Amino acid sequence: MNWLGYDVQEWVAVITIVGGAISLVVWIVKETITKPSNLQNKLLNRSINELSRQLETFAVEMKQERKSIYKKLEEHDRRLDSHDRRLDRHHEKIKTTILKEKRYYD
Repeated sequence: MNWLGYDVQEWVAVITIVGGAISLVVWIVKETITKPSNLQNKLLNRSINELSRQLETFAVEMKQERKSIYKKLEEHDRRLDSHDRRLDRHHEKIKTTILKEKRYYD
């Protein structure tokens, strides 16, 4: 049986050679592109996971540090309020003393 001037055995041989060549190209692409890309992706995923873990740890530490800072700020606010009240009392005392002296000398 002939088709386009070639015998069935010749067509089978051509198809086998073309199939083998395509398989070889696919294997080469897989070995040279796909496997290294997969390895790089695995390494990148490890790096991302490690950075994520470090970021979570950092976030927890920063939260604790913020709490400590807020406590200190609250204490400073209380102390400043106390100083303000004392200053107001001193100011009133001074004002009263000056008024008394002014009356004394008038």
